[in-house]
Amino acid sequence: AAYLGLVALYRADAGGWDLPAIAVGYAGAIALGAALLAEPIAASAATSSPLAAGALGFAWLIALFLVGELGALWPDLATDHATLARVLDAVSLRAIAADLARGHVALRALAVLAGLAVVGLSLAVTLACAGRRHRRELAIRALGTLALAAIAVLGSVLAARHPAGLDLSAAGRSTLAAETRATLAE
Repeated sequence: AAYLGLVALYRADAGGWDLPAIAVGYAGAIALGAALLAEPIAASAATSSPLAAGALGFAWLIALFLVGELGALWPDLATDHATLARVLDAVSLRAIAADLARGHVALRALAVLAGLAVVGLSLAVTLACAGRRHRRELAIRALGTLALAAIAVLGSVLAARHPAGLDLSAAGRSTLAAETRATLAE
């Protein structure tokens, strides 16, 4: 909120605010942060040392961000392996954050964020039970976490194959014009 106040105070133009896009951007940043917090929580449950948990959580988050950036690191990937490039683009956290900042809430983004949060928290519970519960209960929890991971991956695949979303920006920047939709329908 302070950032918006500074921008309002010092901006050069008299243009209007895209309040829905701003709200979606902030809500998206909070949702992305909440989803990404699940992985360091799991890392904390995996180790008894705060330093090791911090290092493991940091490495986990860096890996999550880098997976989505592999397409940018290897530009030939899109031509050589088009399916892999689409998968990497679908899970790119930077692309998800950019879409949300523009006011576009894509089903793909919601599926990825929900999957990260649910699987990370389930893994945290499973790891916290290690050494404290019977092996059978731990195995059931581990299988449950694997099932949730499979559901998250399949849900993200479905969301990527059937793109849907809401353009909540005031100007409708992510929505096709009526003429374009009519041409595509023909």
